[in-house]
Amino acid sequence: MLQKLADHIAAAKAMAAAAEERAQHATSAFDRNDELERAKAWRHVVSSYEFVLALERFLIDAHHKGWPVRVDELPQPPTVNEKH
Repeated sequence: MLQKLADHIAAAKAMAAAAEERAQHATSAFDRNDELERAKAWRHVVSSYEFVLALERFLIDAHHKGWPVRVDELPQPPTVNEKH
């Protein structure tokens, strides 16, 4: 899965760069802004994929260390008994 995410990140970075290149050569302000917005959206996709990649690496590392990686396996916080 990590390699697949890396491939998606590379593809999204290429799409952002292509949109930025098109923006530089745009003949109208509308087209330039449109391409810049497209590049911004692709950079957001890159950030999202990078976050997922970092999370996946963290979970794999946690699993190798024997840490619980399922939410239902995490220790529960202590309960506070409220007095009425």
